[in-house]
Amino acid sequence: MLIGLSLQDELESVGYAVAGPFPTCTEAMHWLAANTPDVAVLDVHLRDGECTELARELTRLEVPLAVEAVWIEKPAVRDTLLDAVAELLARPETQEA
Repeated sequence: MLIGLSLQDELESVGYAVAGPFPTCTEAMHWLAANTPDVAVLDVHLRDGECTELARELTRLEVPLAVEAVWIEKPAVRDTLLDAVAELLARPETQEA
């Protein structure tokens, strides 16, 4: 969770609005039922297990995933994280949504 909070701080420090971090896949899926993010930075393992279903739902909603486009090692280096999010948001399919 500390890494998630650190990532949140890094993203918010440059102006991104962040929903999360979510400590469990269940909480993330609950949020996703009513919301669609522009991009997702997804940890494969959360407190309640692997986030396979969450990744599938994000993919179904055509949400760009950082783990799909760029592999980010934890703890993420600030510039690597910011570059990955900016790259995902710059993709044409992200801008059409």
